[in-house]
Amino acid sequence: MSLTVADVIKIIEEYKDDPPDFLQKHGAWVLTVVGVSTACLGTIFAYFLKSRCKRIKLGCLECDREVPVKEPTSAVITESTP
Repeated sequence: MSLTVADVIKIIEEYKDDPPDFLQKHGAWVLTVVGVSTACLGTIFAYFLKSRCKRIKLGCLECDREVPVKEPTSAVITESTP
């Protein structure tokens, strides 16, 4: 489908008296805020998972948990022959 100049002018005239709603006008800003917020929450949850603390309190988020005990594994050293 090819738009001509007359088609574009007609479309603009149809919508020129219709102001855009909030999301049409500020869609990129809203998407950026949502993306940054989700990234921050993901970082906080990753911190909770990797932490060895039994009680974590970060602002209004709080977590009490049982930390799994890491036991040393026995490693067998073998000599390789060249």
